Amino acid sequence: MDDGSVHDLFRRAAEHAARFRDTISDRRQRPQVYYLGSLEAFREPLPENGTSGGEVIDDLAVKAEPGLHAMTGPRFFGWVIGGSHPVGVAADWMTSAWGQNAGNHHATPAAAAAEAVAAGWLLDLLDLPRESSVGFATGATLANFVCLAAARGAVLRRVGWDAEAQGLFGAPPVTVLIGDDAHATVFSALQFLGFGHDRVLRLKTDGMGRISTSDFTETAAKISGPAIVILQAGQINTGGFDDFAALIPIARRIGAWVHVDGAFGLWARACPQKRALASEADTADSWATDGHKWLQTPYDCGYAIIRDADAHRRAMTIAASYLPPSHEGERDPSHFVPELSRRARGFATWAMIRHLGRKGIAAMVDRHCRIARAMAERLGGEQGIAVLNQVVLNQFMLRFGSGRPDEEADRLTQQTVERLQADGVCFAGGATWRGRKVMRISVISWLTDDREGEIAADAIIAAWRAIGGSGTDPETARLRDPGSAIDIFTHRLATRDDLPALSALIEAAISELQKPFLNAAEIESSRTCMGLDTRLIDDGTYFVVEQDGAIAGCGGWSRRATLYGGDCSPGRNDALLDPATDPARVRAMYTHPDFTRRGIGRLVLSLCEAAARAEGFSRVELMATMAGEPLYRACGFEPLEQLFDDRGGAAVPLLRMTKALQTTDTQIEEENTCHR
Repeated sequence: MDDGSVHDLFRRAAEHAARFRDTISDRRQRPQVYYLGSLEAFREPLPENGTSGGEVIDDLAVKAEPGLHAMTGPRFFGWVIGGSHPVGVAADWMTSAWGQNAGNHHATPAAAAAEAVAAGWLLDLLDLPRESSVGFATGATLANFVCLAAARGAVLRRVGWDAEAQGLFGAPPVTVLIGDDAHATVFSALQFLGFGHDRVLRLKTDGMGRISTSDFTETAAKISGPAIVILQAGQINTGGFDDFAALIPIARRIGAWVHVDGAFGLWARACPQKRALASEADTADSWATDGHKWLQTPYDCGYAIIRDADAHRRAMTIAASYLPPSHEGERDPSHFVPELSRRARGFATWAMIRHLGRKGIAAMVDRHCRIARAMAERLGGEQGIAVLNQVVLNQFMLRFGSGRPDEEADRLTQQTVERLQADGVCFAGGATWRGRKVMRISVISWLTDDREGEIAADAIIAAWRAIGGSGTDPETARLRDPGSAIDIFTHRLATRDDLPALSALIEAAISELQKPFLNAAEIESSRTCMGLDTRLIDDGTYFVVEQDGAIAGCGGWSRRATLYGGDCSPGRNDALLDPATDPARVRAMYTHPDFTRRGIGRLVLSLCEAAARAEGFSRVELMATMAGEPLYRACGFEPLEQLFDDRGGAAVPLLRMTKALQTTDTQIEEENTCHR
């Protein structure tokens, strides 16, 4: 490969990446296709011959981008992950281009030097003991592992046992104390280190997930021998901090090593307005935190920070005859993480700290916490939405259906999460807190500002109202307009006299309702595989839903083999299905844009399912568009396979789905009553 082709290849990759980032704020804040669709896009036989680099990069962008999440966007609140700032990404590109194995300071002096300087900056930013050593790990998961490995060796050496040399067979037992609401990855680290995730002593926590001081005091008084105490800076759901000032002195009295899991919360120490939350955390023995959270570095980047550098090196050093030794004043990266061959993570960290500076990092942390408080206040003022925690940092939880029975509120919360994700204006995920369903919000992307927080709060309220919020019974709410006047919908079988009105409705639905999911070329292409199959009207299996004589929606079912497509679509199959072995088809579901979110789709589905059931079918199947998928999932349909129909030019994503039909008279009566 000559220089010109290298330049062209790198430029092509940069153009794809820049285009993706330039449009991230405007696209739906979720993948366009899911795993099955992405798998289908990538699946092909092992190539016998190679392909040009440019073609490979172009093809990778085409195949990957529909299945990429908007994690680098301004309204991604699903997990506590930063937005991969462009400066860090650019530094990371250079890291990959340089191709340095950062395991040894003689082999890659620049990588080792960048880590050494960035490590000093981190200790200064977080105001941790300056004598501490820093290991650049893949993330907080591995950073916790590294810190706890050092802790294991240190506490066992105090009782005369060399864990690094002799292992754990016959070793004195180590007692581990940890809060009941610690992050799952800390339990994983304990498992990897031989402590077991169930053998630890789990301490009671309060409503913010903070360790109970009284329970800790009582439990610690019973401990003798080697011990490790694990505290938390930033509980994953609430942002709560353990009381370091009260707990660490108690741990010291029993000779315990104190470790702080501060994956994101430790960065409160870099913000004057939030520093008090992590006061006295610096008196611990080790700390784990992430770079790809509040520092906004790309993946993978985490930091294992250990006060006792010798304990750190003893737990991690990899020695071999072919590796040069380290001398005084030299920093060998492989002495601080369990990897010999790894990328040079220090470059991106150095670049991000250099770019943002102390003041920029502090301002960003403060801004995110302010936005989280404002969002929580806005959402907490909506009837039926409860904010479950005091917003002390950037995390908060919501529960929908406040005041209703727990099971109903669980259902409403789950439905609101699903609706929000389907709408795609912002992304937030579901979680379980104290055995109940919640929506968790994490405000941490460098792109998120006050306006983006307002947009996200409005989207969450809209999703809640759409599934029956504001105190309205969900079944009734589906038949109300925005002004809450009761809609009266009627339904009947379609006739050929309805064709002009149906054609206009279907065209409006294709043109408007797919815009959040498809681009203009894909919408145009979809016309080849969408539309009305008039055979459904002739078979007497196609319904229209009306209000005051105007058709508001339509859809039908079929006892024939064709799964989807209109009169103009090729490949139709009119063969009759066998109810004993085949699923009936649900076909040509459309709602006029003026009547969306008013229960029409559910009404038509119930009519189709009841009719198919009456003819002996026990299952139905359909081909969902991306616009229709959320409704079908909410109505009990499950995905079978994802495919792309490119007969119209651009590839249109579709999802084949199925549902088993209920057969009891009670279920049929319930459906008829709901939609009568």
